[in-house]
Amino acid sequence: MVMLRRYTLKIIFMAALLAGFVFSSTIQAQTSLAQEHFERAVGYHLSGNNEAAIKAFRESLLYNKKDATTHFYMSLVYDVMHMGVNAIKHMLKAEKYFEAEGRDYWKDRSRQRVEDYYHLYKYEKEDFEK
Repeated sequence: MVMLRRYTLKIIFMAALLAGFVFSSTIQAQTSLAQEHFERAVGYHLSGNNEAAIKAFRESLLYNKKDATTHFYMSLVYDVMHMGVNAIKHMLKAEKYFEAEGRDYWKDRSRQRVEDYYHLYKYEKEDFEK
């Protein structure tokens, strides 16, 4: 009986280790894929292909939807394309995620961009922020 319990505990322990390894590997793979799509998006933007850049940014967000940097740059591309609503929405997300990460400098830059977008596109803060 004691041997059976030890064997069962070993199996449970090994299963937990394996699950932790699989979970960790999945997160690393998702982060890697998100970074790959982000870098591709930046390349598209730099070459002037903003539609492809937006598509690649969206693909990046499929793997890491709370990435502040991706939302920030996506907003900048939407601004270049004169798509104010999308620029504001993504910059607000960037601000929120930068704040959650404790990246105050970038949170402040995001806030300033949002304010600039409100003036540029003639929107009211209340249209987007509650």
